[in-house]
Amino acid sequence: MNKQIKLLTIRQAARLIDGFTEYQIRRLVKNGALPYLKSGNRVLIEEQAIFDYISNSQNMEVNAYE
Repeated sequence: MNKQIKLLTIRQAARLIDGFTEYQIRRLVKNGALPYLKSGNRVLIEEQAIFDYISNSQNMEVNAYE
C-alpha cells in the first residue's frame, strides 16, 4: 500500500492550522524548524511535517511547566 505525501504551499500550510500566519510558516522554514522542498519559486511543505512540529511543540510546552 502506497502512502501518498501531501505537499502544501506556504499559504495552504498557514490555513491548515488556526493561529498560524504565512509569515510564521515562512519563519519556521527559514529557521529550519519545518523541512521543505523547493519547486521553482514555490516552497512546499509536507502536511505531516506541520502536524509533527505542532505535536513536538505542545510536548515541549507541557514539559516546561512540569
